[in-house]
Amino acid sequence: MIHSLAGGELRIDKVCDIAKVKILNDNSIYYYICELGDIKIDDIVLVPYGRLDELTQAQILRIDKNVNSKNFPIKFEKLKKIYKKI
Repeated sequence: MIHSLAGGELRIDKVCDIAKVKILNDNSIYYYICELGDIKIDDIVLVPYGRLDELTQAQILRIDKNVNSKNFPIKFEKLKKIYKKI
């Protein structure tokens, strides 16, 4: 753990791939962390969805590579991960 001279903890930026997906059963749009290397635009994937994180089908609309956590409007800790490609 790294600390600043002022006594606080320094924020360490995270980098990951982010996928913009369309949930197929209601056409809503969400962002998910994409750790799978073989995902392409228009692929169908399973993602956790809703409060109960039920797996549902979604279509990949866009994949942004190497997104820095300080440049993304949503905290990475709040994003869910793509489960698998169908």
